[in-house]
Amino acid sequence: MPKQRLEWIDLFRGLAVAGMIETHAGNTFLDAALQKTGAWPELTYYNGLVAPSFFWILGFVRGLSFHSSPTPKPAWPSVKRLLMILGVGYAMHLPYGFLSHGDFSEPAMWSMFMVDVLQCLAVSGLILVLCERLPKFTCVVVPVAWSLFVFFADRAQTWRTGFIPVDAYFTSEHGSLFPLFPWAGFALAGFIQSKGAVSSVPTAVFGALLAFGARHVPVLGWTPAFFLERLGWVVMAAFITSTVLEKICQRTRAATGWLYLAGRESLVVYVMHLMLIHALPWPAMSPEKRIGATQPPLVVAGIFVMLLAMSVGAAWVNEHRKARPAPDA
Repeated sequence: MPKQRLEWIDLFRGLAVAGMIETHAGNTFLDAALQKTGAWPELTYYNGLVAPSFFWILGFVRGLSFHSSPTPKPAWPSVKRLLMILGVGYAMHLPYGFLSHGDFSEPAMWSMFMVDVLQCLAVSGLILVLCERLPKFTCVVVPVAWSLFVFFADRAQTWRTGFIPVDAYFTSEHGSLFPLFPWAGFALAGFIQSKGAVSSVPTAVFGALLAFGARHVPVLGWTPAFFLERLGWVVMAAFITSTVLEKICQRTRAATGWLYLAGRESLVVYVMHLMLIHALPWPAMSPEKRIGATQPPLVVAGIFVMLLAMSVGAAWVNEHRKARPAPDA
């Protein structure tokens, strides 16, 4: 696989990471009154493209790996990492308040098993690993699965097995932010597009048609239109990143290297910035509770820079830890 192609993927993921921190900083700390006025509602729309980008990148990278080898690669290394991501996702959302009182009621169980981005990403990846185990049929199975996750999303909201850890992946009714329907569709779309040329002009045109035209197709329901519109923006972002931004950032690598680092260590950055916002007990409670949605834009910008710097610093430490040679026995 060409190194240059991987470089732009790291850059794309790094940009998504920066957008994610900006989104969380604004949603958490910007004055609540300002969040309803000015440019913030418009910015919120574009902030909503961050999560689809992560899913699309996951699928695209898996697709590149799948198409680069004539024989399926061992599944366990990928499964092990995806299960680790799944575990981190659940650990970050355990309802410690409920559990500390021995509360295992239905609301507590829904809270415990609510599906956020990490859980949905991990399960989407596991679905792709399963599809890859059928190499002769993968190119058929993945598009069919994509269609199901996108066009049955509204129906899936009512599906129930009676087992809350499973049902939380179908419905957002009880707090899940990223149910598999339609979010897994972004990962499947990335996998499908990995076989083509993302940096081609037809790809950019295709993305633009989806971004600006999906909501105007009368036969599409709200959810498929929501999905296709955002998929179009993600495809255009991938095109711009791979053709323009990558060249600029490579020439200014001394100033933009942190973006590549954030992309390579996106899980560390994700966990770190959320801990700083929601779990750091300083001086008496977390910044989310102590500060809240009370700050003007300049202060929020400063908080964003601080969160980004500290999270990227944690990523740098982790990358150097992994590169350190093991001690002699």
